[in-house]
Amino acid sequence: MSYTLEKLPGEAVIVYTQGPATHETQGIAETLDDIARLLDEQTDPVFLVWNVGGMSIDLDDLIQSASRAGRGSNAVLHHPRVRENVYVVSNRMVRLAIKGLESATFGRAKVVLFDTLEEALSYCRQQPKSPV
Repeated sequence: MSYTLEKLPGEAVIVYTQGPATHETQGIAETLDDIARLLDEQTDPVFLVWNVGGMSIDLDDLIQSASRAGRGSNAVLHHPRVRENVYVVSNRMVRLAIKGLESATFGRAKVVLFDTLEEALSYCRQQPKSPV
């Protein structure tokens, strides 16, 4: 999978940015492992920004990706260092699916949605500091 993963210097924010490829779930397990490793390195809770922009994905791949991210012992959506999952997405179907992560099936992940990365980062920066 083509992506970038960055901890913003001096901020409690990690940004995952999906590359231009679409319909690509073969590497999702490795991608989630990379995210989990970075989360494990954090000493304080962080906002995990999922910058998936205009990603287009079919329903089966979307369900598979959501299941891997939200269920099981290595579910990054519920990692103890994730303060909140913040999504940047414009695709209507993907937005609806992400809201579905708040269901019991996916462990009631806390998610917020934004249209742009700038809006998402502004939201993160406006939140009160997390008590340690």
